Amino acid sequence: MPKIKKEDKKTKNASKKAVEKKANKKLEATKKTEKKVAKRKEEKPSKKPEKKKKKLTKVQKNIQKLGSDANRSLSKYLQEISK
Repeated sequence: MPKIKKEDKKTKNASKKAVEKKANKKLEATKKTEKKVAKRKEEKPSKKPEKKKKKLTKVQKNIQKLGSDANRSLSKYLQEISK
C-alpha cells in the first residue's frame, strides 16, 4: 500500500471541517427560523370573533327532536340485532 502524503491528509481534514461548518451553519439557520416562527405564533394569538347562535324556530326544534329520536331507536334496534 502506498503511503498517504501529509498534504493529502491535510486536504481531507480541511474538506471535512468545511463540510461540518456548512452543516452547522444550516442548523443554526433553521434554529433561527424556528425561533422566529415560534415568536410570530406567540405574538399573534388567534382571536376569532364568537359567532352568535341563531335562535331555533319551533319547526327546527321539532326536526332535531325527530332526528334524535330516530337515531336513538336505530341504535337500540342495532344493539338488539347484534345480540
